[in-house]
Amino acid sequence: MTKYQSLHEDYRKALLRLEEALDAEKSEMSRDSAVLRFIMTFEAAWKLLQVKLKEEHAVDCTSPKSCIREAFHQGILPNDPHWLEIANKRNRLTHIYSEMEAEEIYQELPEIVETLRALRAESDVDS
Repeated sequence: MTKYQSLHEDYRKALLRLEEALDAEKSEMSRDSAVLRFIMTFEAAWKLLQVKLKEEHAVDCTSPKSCIREAFHQGILPNDPHWLEIANKRNRLTHIYSEMEAEEIYQELPEIVETLRALRAESDVDS
């Protein structure tokens, strides 16, 4: 199994677990679980992009936003500003955690999942 295939599988599983967390009955615990799953899924997504860019396009990127921008440039992702908004949401959760912030982002997770599914669909073609 290649590094890309391994990361693709990690991403696929992370996205599935995020979807499961969102399907759970709402409570503080399920919200926090979904928020944590979102962070994990985002981390898997940008690392998948990082490897794809390196292996297929000989492009080095070292941060989530630089990988997302380069994925736009290389045509791996559609040039959708929602990707950069998702990166900002992940940053807000990991650097300044608050109950209000968690609740706000939790409410946005179904829309975020739709965007993240686009990467899964694109990367399914390559694996």
